[in-house]
Amino acid sequence: MIVPSPLPWVVFALVVSFYCTAYAPFGIDNNDTGFILGLSHQIFHGASLYGHVVYVRPPVSPILHAFVFFRPFSLAPVLVDRLFVFLQLALSSALSALIARRVFSWTGGVAAMAATASFVLSAHVFPPMAWHTIDGIFFSVLALYFMEAGLNKNRALLAPAALCGVLAAGSKQPFLLVPAMLLLLVAVRGRRWLPVVIYALSLAGSALLFFLVLGRFASVGMFWTAISAQTTGTDLLYAGFGNYLRSLLHEDYRLSAWPLLALLPLALLRGERGGVLPAAGLVAAVGMLLGGLARFYLAASDSYQPLELFNSLFVASLLGSLIMLARTRAESWLLVAAMHGIAWCASISWGYLTPVLYSAPTVIAVAAALEPWCRRSAALRLASLALLPATLAIFWIGHGLFYSLEGPVRRSSITAEMGRVSPALRGIRGTPEQYGLYSELMRTVGRLDGHPWVVLPDVTFAHLVSGTPNPLGIDWALNTEVGPYRQAVAARLDSAVDYAIVYHNASPRPDLQGKFGSEATMRVLRCWRLLESGGDFSLYANPARVAGNDD
Repeated sequence: MIVPSPLPWVVFALVVSFYCTAYAPFGIDNNDTGFILGLSHQIFHGASLYGHVVYVRPPVSPILHAFVFFRPFSLAPVLVDRLFVFLQLALSSALSALIARRVFSWTGGVAAMAATASFVLSAHVFPPMAWHTIDGIFFSVLALYFMEAGLNKNRALLAPAALCGVLAAGSKQPFLLVPAMLLLLVAVRGRRWLPVVIYALSLAGSALLFFLVLGRFASVGMFWTAISAQTTGTDLLYAGFGNYLRSLLHEDYRLSAWPLLALLPLALLRGERGGVLPAAGLVAAVGMLLGGLARFYLAASDSYQPLELFNSLFVASLLGSLIMLARTRAESWLLVAAMHGIAWCASISWGYLTPVLYSAPTVIAVAAALEPWCRRSAALRLASLALLPATLAIFWIGHGLFYSLEGPVRRSSITAEMGRVSPALRGIRGTPEQYGLYSELMRTVGRLDGHPWVVLPDVTFAHLVSGTPNPLGIDWALNTEVGPYRQAVAARLDSAVDYAIVYHNASPRPDLQGKFGSEATMRVLRCWRLLESGGDFSLYANPARVAGNDD
């Protein structure tokens, strides 16, 4: 793993650039990829978050990603946002590796390779898109980096650490733990009252600034109601703990998971001692994990990820880090444990229950286990280095199937220039089927003569690509996303919407019971008047607002 600098950082930059060109322009779906941007589009045009705009999470992501609607970014807003997301993941990986470089006294080459591996693992298991989890990770890592620099170089940097901690908490509810965790780290590592006072005052000031700015974009009075209505204690327990136990016991991956639980802590504990057997076993175990990933991708018929594999590796790295922290009380392992805490916050979710979007702490723990052995063994160094191109190759195979909830989409079929449908999609390619879907949607909207309309239950880019206001306040009317706005959404459908364009092949289906159904869509299907049906959509008229002879 000892590679001369600055070549490894050049490799890191090239890998990130490759992802920006080979992945960012490709693919579009009707669900997740336009969800946050659809909300941002409403905010950019003056709609109030938590007032008109329906959102059940903290406000940072919809506000942050609205920047793409300003010139010059608005020339290709969707593509620019995807590039920004890759930049977020790259910076999160690089800053984490730079922290590890200082505390473990690594060479620049080791840090760069760790950053590259972290970026690949994090960037490749989710489509590049505006997402609250990625924003939370980004601001959490910035906060940790500024805190580390503030304690070691300049106390003034504790102020931006506090601000970034507040922004992390403002991205997604689980990241509320981050400012408190950083305060604890400052108290433990600062060993003086001054850093604690500076950070605590900065935290209070940042929180006040957050709410002052929030008032310009959002209904502060509805803020707490909106963000606290949906998640239950059972959800938190399963996402935070039960999900990891399930991963360790998953019958397809136990042979990959269990050796890691023993070999990673063992390789860390042996450290500089003689013999390379524990480290060689760890390389072999990671190789088995990558082999399982390759096997999954080669046999896969859709885009879903075998997240249990990474969850198991995360548990192993967390266990090893906690063992080393308990044994050494070292600053290095305290910081790595804090990184694992950030990753754990990222994994608490309704759908994507995994820490893989912030894989840096796991990669750093593996690198810390291997680095002492690699300094003395050329064979082990080469074997460790080989894991990176193997990971790139495996994920290249995996990208043959693009992320979609509506069935398999192969990369080879993503050939249509979506910018021909709308300038908002300039630079984005989709399948011919998606091109046809959006073309049909734009034709239908063009026949509505400016009447207020919505698409149900999804097609989250609908109002963004048409450049029109959304009278409902949400582009993906799942029950779980509507949350405490259930009555408000029903009232808006009755009083503010003339036409509903119902998407036939929505996934999840609107008639599902529970949080992944769509009561708003079912209300239209039951009570509104069907005007036409064909292709991908059916058009319904609101009988309370559109007379029968206006068909």
